[in-house]
Amino acid sequence: MYERDLHYRAERAEVIVGRWTFRRTALCCLVLAAACTSWRPREVPDPPAPVQQFRRPVRVTLTDGRSFELRNAIVATDSLFGTTNDLASLRMRFALRDVRSLEENEKDARATLALIAVLALVAGFTGIFGVGFK
Repeated sequence: MYERDLHYRAERAEVIVGRWTFRRTALCCLVLAAACTSWRPREVPDPPAPVQQFRRPVRVTLTDGRSFELRNAIVATDSLFGTTNDLASLRMRFALRDVRSLEENEKDARATLALIAVLALVAGFTGIFGVGFK
């Protein structure tokens, strides 16, 4: 009876350690996934500007130092319109004369390839030394 209880506890400990290992690995992958994109500077158009729509999120920095991340951003004549990229999803408008810098979020192929290489090395390391998943 005592041996069976010890065996059960050992199996249970392996399951718990396996869950934590999986959670840590998943968290690392999520954090590193941000490396697949980068912010690229865009020219702030001079008013009156032609209509320009950004497909990807845009980071707007104002002359007073405040910064906002917008989705569905559109430049029209003398203003920049967009929806905040957070839970509030507020519709915002900024005069182009108040915009210091404009950056668009783009996919970064080099960072993505570097991430894949790092993950492959980590997977190989854990497989070689037996510290990975069972």
